[in-house]
Formats: sequence, C-alpha cells, structure tokens
Amino acid sequence: EGLFKDKNSNLSFKKTTLKGNITNGISKNLKTTKLNLLEFESKLNSGKLKGKLTIENFIQPRYKYSGTVGFELKELKQLFQWKEVEKPDGRLDANLELTGVLGEVGKYDLEDWKNSKIAGKVKLSEIAFYYQNQPQYFSSISGDLKFNNNSIEVDNLFGKIDETELNLNGKFNNLIGYLLEPD
Repeated sequence: EGLFKDKNSNLSFKKTTLKGNITNGISKNLKTTKLNLLEFESKLNSGKLKGKLTIENFIQPRYKYSGTVGFELKELKQLFQWKEVEKPDGRLDANLELTGVLGEVGKYDLEDWKNSKIAGKVKLSEIAFYYQNQPQYFSSISGDLKFNNNSIEVDNLFGKIDETELNLNGKFNNLIGYLLEPD
C-alpha cells in the first residue's frame, strides 16, 4: 500500500494499491508514455477512488477512467482548489465512465469538456456551501444526477437557498458547457 501527496492541496491519498503497467513508448519520451492501471484504489480522509485508468501522452493527456469516487465536498474544494466555494459540507458519490483529451497538463477548461465524454450517476448528500462574494447559503442539497455526455438528468434534487426550498426534476442539455463558458 502506498501513499501519494498532492503537492498543491497537501491532501494525502492513503492505502493506495495499483495494478498495471507503464511504458515510455517507442520514442521513450512523455508524448509516447502510457500508464495503464487495470485496478487501483486509494483513500483520502473520508474519500475514496476505485477503478481502472489509462493515460496516454503526458504532454496532451488522453485519458479513460471507469470506476467509483466518493468525497466530502471539503476534500474536493481542497483538491481542486475551488477558491469560490466557502464553508463546504456534504458528500458526493459517483459511478463514472470518463474519456477525453486535456489541452494542457494540470488545466481543465471548456474545450477539454467539449472534447470529453462522460456517463454515469452522481449522488449528492446534504451538500452545503457559500459561493464567494454571494450572501446566499446553499444547503441540504441531496439528489441523484445522471450524466450522458452533454446531458444531465436530475432525479428528485432537493435543496435550499437561504430559506427558499427547491425541488428539481428534469433534464439539462449543455449545462456544464454553459457553466464553464468564460464571462
């Protein structure tokens, strides 16, 4: 079992097990490097990752992930350095299939989203947070989301914005693209 520390967030992935292989390819450089994890599992404080992962080309990575994730929102804030999210609480659990290409290592933007495919289910449990520079408190957010590329189906999503209760069911197309679009 191994330990990996994220240098940006200072989070430690503990009890990590990996089964797979890595090669630097025919040209023996980052562009031809391929990591193939047939099985992996790792834990954060209360978070967990488990699945299969392939990454090719470490300059403009092409990735494929299949598995489960579960994290407290405060761990996600720390890991992804979401400066806009304040006082995070609650939990996110998911079963996902992701494929795509990153334009640049360490960066994920609208073009990366457009060039990716996502399918799976996400369960939100008692999510709560303030959004930076906004007075509203988002709380008690619970429900199920189903992703299929650019569509999100919402099943009985309940939550509050301050004292206003919301209950949402339906389907959204291009919501993530809209949210990632620069102002």
